[in-house]
Amino acid sequence: MLAKGYQDKTFLSADTLPDSNGPSTQFLKHKVGFYAGGRWVIDSLKKGGELDNYDIVPFPSQTGEPMPGAVAASYLSINKDTKLPKEAFTFLTEFVGKDGQLLRLKGGGAVPSVKGAEQVVLEDKYPAHAQTFLDVRDTGFANYAEEVSVPGA
Repeated sequence: MLAKGYQDKTFLSADTLPDSNGPSTQFLKHKVGFYAGGRWVIDSLKKGGELDNYDIVPFPSQTGEPMPGAVAASYLSINKDTKLPKEAFTFLTEFVGKDGQLLRLKGGGAVPSVKGAEQVVLEDKYPAHAQTFLDVRDTGFANYAEEVSVPGA
């Protein structure tokens, strides 16, 4: 059925559309059945969506139980030639620490990677099943470096 849908143009991969009319835009226009995204999608929904029409669900599994999902990971580093290594380390530590994540992630963006900052995901009670973001964080896995090391992929 999937192959036939692509052949007769019933199905279309939104990834092949131009950036200005890509997957997230099609999702907001209700022309996409589902969209695999992260908490960063909430900002787009607040700007252009009908908030009551969206929610988050875990990926389906053969057993019907939620399965571990991929968790987006970012990599940070300090330049070995910095003239201020202690200050750079302090900044980096505070940036990724609980207080830094509470400040940076309020209202949308990413899911906190540290315990104790969960309220930024749950404070607006949006989407209805926002706890799913935290459940995936707690049971998920980071993508392999080979998967995330290609810019634009």
